[in-house]
Amino acid sequence: MNRNIQVSVLGIQDFGCGSETVSTRAYGQYDFQNGLHKVSYCELDSNGTATDNMLIISESELQVNRSGSLSGQLLFNMEHRTKAEYVTSFGKFDFDIETDLYTLSENENGLGIELKYRLYEGKNLFSENTLTVQIYESSSDSLRSINITRRNNL
Repeated sequence: MNRNIQVSVLGIQDFGCGSETVSTRAYGQYDFQNGLHKVSYCELDSNGTATDNMLIISESELQVNRSGSLSGQLLFNMEHRTKAEYVTSFGKFDFDIETDLYTLSENENGLGIELKYRLYEGKNLFSENTLTVQIYESSSDSLRSINITRRNNL
């Protein structure tokens, strides 16, 4: 895969009162070092506020580092529960992450990630989540600085 990529993210969040989908398409950068896939991209929310994202991808886990309008570091690993601190405009949240499914697929066109996980605030279930990420090559002449994020209630 070349350095210039397109990233497509579909997240489904269920807070117990209906589901919400978050869909993001963005252009970014890809690198492969020391057995790790590294993907960086910027997403813009509906207000034009930016969040920088770094995905560090291995066979056994996914690490998501976010900074900007949302910030935090999340580690998804099926072997054990992990902890995360997440900062939003609504405040700071401390979560436990329980990963139910993590699959990484690689082919000549790029990478695919399927993730199912639950977030707990203390002992209370906060949300059940599904995340699908597709990472594929982008020719340099198709790169644009416009990134799109959409939210929909199901």
